[in-house]
Amino acid sequence: MNAAAISATRGQSRHHVRNGIQDMILSGQAKPSAKLRQRHLAEKFGVSQAVVREALLELEAFGLTETIDNRGVFVTQINTEKLMESYEVRAVLEGLAAKLCCLTAPRGEIQKLTSVAEEICTAAQAGQLREAGLLDRKLHEDLMRLAGNGMLSRLNEHCKLLHKVLQGTRDFRVVRNEHLAVLRAIEEGQADLAERRMKEHIISGKRYFQNLIAKGEFVPFWVKEHVESKS
Repeated sequence: MNAAAISATRGQSRHHVRNGIQDMILSGQAKPSAKLRQRHLAEKFGVSQAVVREALLELEAFGLTETIDNRGVFVTQINTEKLMESYEVRAVLEGLAAKLCCLTAPRGEIQKLTSVAEEICTAAQAGQLREAGLLDRKLHEDLMRLAGNGMLSRLNEHCKLLHKVLQGTRDFRVVRNEHLAVLRAIEEGQADLAERRMKEHIISGKRYFQNLIAKGEFVPFWVKEHVESKS
């Protein structure tokens, strides 16, 4: 196997391990403040400790792990302050993505996402909140992909991961209308309006969760799942 093939295989292994540890954290299997032991993870995933170390460094960049000198690597506390900060960054990044989509996104793709916006609302009204959440993430991820800017996508990874722990019950008719407003602006090529509508949509989500926090009713979704699985 030549050097390029070895490098590609190592990269695939790292991504596999990174995604596996990420799922452990976001599912609640690896609890906040838990120590992530490299030897144990290497055995679990069938890779070298060097590959595990690289994967943990990526997750640290995403804010899911932290290294404490002379103690090791631990699962980060995913607190409300970090989540709210991520909304502010997400508004800027996704606003720019919506603006770029006016130049790069095929109109047929935007029309497909209009159907997805309707599906999100339908699923939510039927009580299928997990399905609605998955579709919502798909819509936002597709817009980021259609923006065609690799650096923007990489910067967005951190926020995307953190928002996997959120599941809201904000009025999905309002959410649908916000999505449609963004997509309509993109379809019409109104770049500044598309950016503004997307920023407004993200900030509306932030205010929704801020309200839950103020009332003491907010629990990250994966924490809630973990608690319920123990009851």
